[in-house]
Amino acid sequence: MMVFNTDRLIVRYFMDEDIETLYAYRNDPECARYQIWKVRDKEGLKNFIKEVKNKKIGDDYTQLAIILKENNRHIGDLYIAKKDACFTIGYTISRPYQHNGYGIEVVSKLVSHIKQKFGKVEIVAMIDKDNKASINLINKLKFTNEGYNKIVDSIIFSLK
Repeated sequence: MMVFNTDRLIVRYFMDEDIETLYAYRNDPECARYQIWKVRDKEGLKNFIKEVKNKKIGDDYTQLAIILKENNRHIGDLYIAKKDACFTIGYTISRPYQHNGYGIEVVSKLVSHIKQKFGKVEIVAMIDKDNKASINLINKLKFTNEGYNKIVDSIIFSLK
């Protein structure tokens, strides 16, 4: 079931058939370099899909699949956690699809979707200090750099 779409992408709930592509990018060292994923084995990822496929934006957290419209290919995911009026977001685009503008396209739409659905909220992204591409993406969306947080070992960006 679709949550929202962009010109080139569909964001939908995970489905069982996403296991192979999810497994591939979760186990790609370059794609996983800035991630804190704990689950990478197939059995664990099957359980992950089962757990998140019924969670919605606004629940404590969810993860959604990013699908390329032109070929219905699963190319990444979005992480969205909510606590009170604060949403924390994360995103992954699998390596073969990086540097094509998909990240900015889908995160921009996610931000507008959250604001439209939930009104006045704060949106936060925690980004590894060495992840230049992600820092550039979030800066283009006019997030404010709140500084480095040693506890989470990330730069905190916020948008109000």
